[in-house]
Amino acid sequence: MRKRSFLAVVISLLLILNPATIFAGDIQVEDNELVVVNLNNDSEISAVQILNHLKLAGEGTVELEDQSQIPLKEIRELYGAAKLTQADGKIKLNTSVSGEKDLYYLATVEDPANVKEKLPVKITVEYYLDGSKVNPSELYGKSGHLKIVTTVENLTGREQTLEFTDKFGKKVTQKTTVYTPFVVSIKDWQFDNKIFKNVAAPGKAQESPQGVITDVKGITQVNWTMPLIPPKYPAKQYAILEADGTNIKLPSFDIAVIPILPVTSEVDTLAQVEKSLIEIHDGFNQIASGVGKNQKDGTLLYGFSSVLKAIGSKNQKDTVLYGLDQVFKGLTQVGDGLNKTYQNLLKVRFGLKNDKFNATTYDAARGRDAAGNAPGVYDALGLMASSLVYKLKPAVSAQNQALTGIRGVIGGGSDAGQMPSAATSIFNDLNTLKALNAGNAQMLQIIGAIDQKLGVVANNLNVLQNGGKMITSSGPVDFPASIKAVDGGLEQLTESLDKTQKGVEQIVEGIGNVKANGQPVPVIKDGQPGTLLYALTSLREGVENKLAPGVKKIANGLEKELIPGLKEMEAGVSKIGAGATEGKSGIEEGLVAFAQKDVLLQNMENSLQTYDTFLGKPSGAKSSVVFVFKTPAVNKAPTPYAQALSFIVITLVLIAILNRTPLSAAKTTSA
Repeated sequence: MRKRSFLAVVISLLLILNPATIFAGDIQVEDNELVVVNLNNDSEISAVQILNHLKLAGEGTVELEDQSQIPLKEIRELYGAAKLTQADGKIKLNTSVSGEKDLYYLATVEDPANVKEKLPVKITVEYYLDGSKVNPSELYGKSGHLKIVTTVENLTGREQTLEFTDKFGKKVTQKTTVYTPFVVSIKDWQFDNKIFKNVAAPGKAQESPQGVITDVKGITQVNWTMPLIPPKYPAKQYAILEADGTNIKLPSFDIAVIPILPVTSEVDTLAQVEKSLIEIHDGFNQIASGVGKNQKDGTLLYGFSSVLKAIGSKNQKDTVLYGLDQVFKGLTQVGDGLNKTYQNLLKVRFGLKNDKFNATTYDAARGRDAAGNAPGVYDALGLMASSLVYKLKPAVSAQNQALTGIRGVIGGGSDAGQMPSAATSIFNDLNTLKALNAGNAQMLQIIGAIDQKLGVVANNLNVLQNGGKMITSSGPVDFPASIKAVDGGLEQLTESLDKTQKGVEQIVEGIGNVKANGQPVPVIKDGQPGTLLYALTSLREGVENKLAPGVKKIANGLEKELIPGLKEMEAGVSKIGAGATEGKSGIEEGLVAFAQKDVLLQNMENSLQTYDTFLGKPSGAKSSVVFVFKTPAVNKAPTPYAQALSFIVITLVLIAILNRTPLSAAKTTSA
């Protein structure tokens, strides 16, 4: 009964994969293959047989020539009265058709070792008893803890060059490994409850799917589904079966391998993530553009560079320090030197803070307010801080709230026990559906697949929100650009901007304010001029009495406090710009993966269309192929007659499933 159920599923998949019809004269021909691979105790191929189903429709006589790609030992016709011959690697069929007709022939591969490289997947089955690896033939009649590890690997990966356009309109050329997609179905492995207890099928994220276990009338059934479809699923996976056995014996188990790219009802929530990443990218881009470079006018770094350039050094002409040095070198040049110093400090002062600038009428496109005034460094810092506090941070917070809501809708894998409603989580509804379909193996298989995918989505949403390891096709990878990290970075950036602005304000206060007539506002601190501008004026007014000590104080303040402070601020702002640029680049790399998805899927579809036969097919025909790998039975050694009879029974069941008339006697044509 288990055999009939499993093969019925395989036949259904064959019909799903049914190829396009071709024509041989007035006769329509369809070609399907079922490849049965027997494995020995060492998981090596011991025998390969192919059941070929040719479906004919029309009126007349047809001669078909099937170009065999593999040397055959024997061909056996199983149904109908068609004339079947084999010569020079070609299989020829002659028959007449009136209406619809099905032809079946069974081909046995001459040397199974020769087809090993032609198989698209590798199957390895390992048996362990009480922790020690054993051959399955050694298990019969033994007792202990049984563990069976079935490893499957997609061998079709080929490097291809993908060309596509990213989200910013940039042409991208990227090399990647493209696989023909296969789905492995390990279905209805049955364990008699009189022999086996504590049956378990544990899974491991990104490596091994968890099996679906059901207990029906004293028989425990276990099912696994393994999509071998990188990058979403690993190319190599394994399934684990554990049980406590007494007087162990096992039938031969079937492992079906189907070339297919499944279509699911998965909801694509990553589109919203992608939109949020683009918005974050734009925010980083604005920060990087505002910070700018030392040589770019209208940027923060250019402002720092201008201030430092204006202050200069004692050996640099037309700078504040050079002017002060000239004062010390000659009283004859005191007037001109102090005047130049005063004018340069005015530039510095208004470069740091423009008292006429109105932030409420600022036009970013013009870089000026409504009256045409450009912002100083202090004003620019205020604009940046305002953008962070009132625009970027609320946007990030809204995204975080949206992700929290999505995660709440998805819920956790342990959610259960509540009748599904608008208020319950998807995991709760999924677990409820699982409980309601406890006896429906196929539904449980589908639910299990959805459960795995939903778990990956829930994990990656959590990582996007809080950081951690993102689940990808190549394994878990660190994801530093989480919304939590971005929010923390924005908080630090806001604090840094606030400190920087306060530092600039202190510098502005140190330089001093100017009256409408261009003269400095008098400021006295501790009996001395309290600002640089007022100090210069005092020096100019009292050269003989105050010149030397005043100039020395100004020079020392500039060299030891102002310049180092400005350089530290410049370095800090430069790091902010570099961080924003790095964040932007990181997001761009992530968005490339989004853009690559569609072209990668198309290439997988193309590779799937080319993998449609194993034995061979009539010229110009398209066909489908499904593989079934059979494990060795753990039983008393069957006689050669019993082994041959086993495959004949399988074949008869396959044909019976198709609801055809009774079979004629089998005909055999030796190769």
